[in-house]
Amino acid sequence: MIVEVREAKPLNDATSSWVVLTPDLKETEFMEGRCPYEIRHGLKHDVADVIIVDPGDRKGDKMLVRSKADGEEYEIEVDAVYPFLQPRHIGAWRIKGYTYAIIPQDKAGEDNEEKLARTLPLTYSYLTRFKDRFLSRRSRIFGKKPFYGLFGLGKYTWKPYKVCWCGLGFKPEFVVVSSANDHLLGKKLLIPDGTIYFIPFDKEEEAHFVCALLNSGLVRRFLSARSGKSKRGLSKKVVEQLALPLFDPEDSRHVELASWSLNMHQGSVLYEGDKIEHIVEEVFKEQRKCQQDLFSIIKSPRST
Repeated sequence: MIVEVREAKPLNDATSSWVVLTPDLKETEFMEGRCPYEIRHGLKHDVADVIIVDPGDRKGDKMLVRSKADGEEYEIEVDAVYPFLQPRHIGAWRIKGYTYAIIPQDKAGEDNEEKLARTLPLTYSYLTRFKDRFLSRRSRIFGKKPFYGLFGLGKYTWKPYKVCWCGLGFKPEFVVVSSANDHLLGKKLLIPDGTIYFIPFDKEEEAHFVCALLNSGLVRRFLSARSGKSKRGLSKKVVEQLALPLFDPEDSRHVELASWSLNMHQGSVLYEGDKIEHIVEEVFKEQRKCQQDLFSIIKSPRST
């Protein structure tokens, strides 16, 4: 029997999981660091058959939905319903459809029950019908008030652009999502579920720049070498190790990557492998050099 000896190291510190020092791990070490972008997960609810509904006809500001919890139809207000992304909808450069979900809060912990009952009475009546289901949820993250409270909601949820990826398994496919022009809802933000991670953005160009980096072969190697390929193979902790460059609109390479990503989403260009990979590597290495130069200046003794 041949025994192969290899080095290993912890991912972050001595308390974190360890990885074997493969060639890919060593060759992508120049990209290691701290991700400068905020990483969030989507909406957690633990009552999918109540929150996720099948849409029916719309009449004015109301629409019919069929509940998966009891198979019955209910009339609720359109304002409470959003296009909802689940892992099966996420692919590289594109989304593959979506479902519909009732989202009765703007942020986690918001006690808006009185307001909801007054402004969206049909939706409130529907949720109240399944109050026992909400109250039977075991996780403490939902709190006690209101009974329909959700988690993973905040200002980041309502940002106009998000770079999303599936957190289940190891599926390094990233996509920029924004709003859907839905035939029933009109134009509304796409909301990711709790098994999807995302980076929120205010500006479309910056979102596409980051998406171009993340969908590159170089970043795929980086992530693959550091992921345990477990149930949460692309968790927040894994992606946080990637020192993504900050977008610079004055850098022509950054703008080119953003433009290329936008075109990839629109299906108007082919994958320009060698050219794009070269730019991505150049951008990462230049950032590392700038960081090292800055560190050297900080550490150097002051001149007299």
